[in-house]
Amino acid sequence: MITSLQCMKEAGYADEADELIKEIIPDDRIKSIGYYSLVNPDEDDDDVIHEDENDDVKDEVRLKPWLDPSALASALQYWEQEDVSALEDTNFTWTPRLVCKIIRGLRSPETAWHFFCWVAQRPGFVHDIYTVSRIITKLARHGCVQLVDQLLFKIKREGMKLSFSTVRLIIDFYGFSRKGDVDLNIFHNMKTICGPLSRNSRLILYSYLLCLGIYNHPPQL
Repeated sequence: MITSLQCMKEAGYADEADELIKEIIPDDRIKSIGYYSLVNPDEDDDDVIHEDENDDVKDEVRLKPWLDPSALASALQYWEQEDVSALEDTNFTWTPRLVCKIIRGLRSPETAWHFFCWVAQRPGFVHDIYTVSRIITKLARHGCVQLVDQLLFKIKREGMKLSFSTVRLIIDFYGFSRKGDVDLNIFHNMKTICGPLSRNSRLILYSYLLCLGIYNHPPQL
C-alpha cells in the first residue's frame, strides 16, 4: 500500500494520494474500538467523553460495533441473576425487532419466557404482535400449553390478531407433541385468534389436523 501511494505521488497525483490516505486512516480522535460487554458496559452512549475528563482526550470519539443479538442470547441462556443484573445496567433501547431476535436465539423456552416478562418491564418498551407471536411460537414448539394459553388470552383481551402462518405453526407443534385437544380448541377459536379466514386457509388447517390424526370428521367450513 505504501509503495502504491508513493508511486501515485511520483506520478503527479500527490493530492489524490493524500486524499486516499485520509479515507483509509481512521479519524485520529478514535483511539480504540471495543466490544460490548455485559459485565462492564460503557456507562453511557455519548460519542464524545465528558468535558471534565482528561483534556488530552477531550474530543476522543468512541465507536461501538453493532450489537449481536445471537451473542447476547447465548450469554443469557441460563438467565442467572448476575447476567440479568448486567443486562439491566446496559440501558439498551429495546425494540420489538431486537427482542424477537433474542427470543429466537434463546434455546430454552423457560429462559425465553423469563426474558419476555423481564423486557416487558423495561421503560419505554411495549410488546407488540410480533414479539408475542415469536414467544408463542417458541413456547408451542416445546409444548408449553399453559403459557401459550396465557398469551392467547392476552391477545384476545388486547384485540391482537395472530397471523395465519403463526397459527399454522402452533397447530403443527402441538400436533407433534400429541396435544390434539389443544389444537382443536385453537381451530374452533380461529376467528377470535386470527380474524376471518378464507375457506382455503381453513381447509389448510383442517388438512393439518387430518394428517396429525386429530380430526376425523369434516368441520363446518
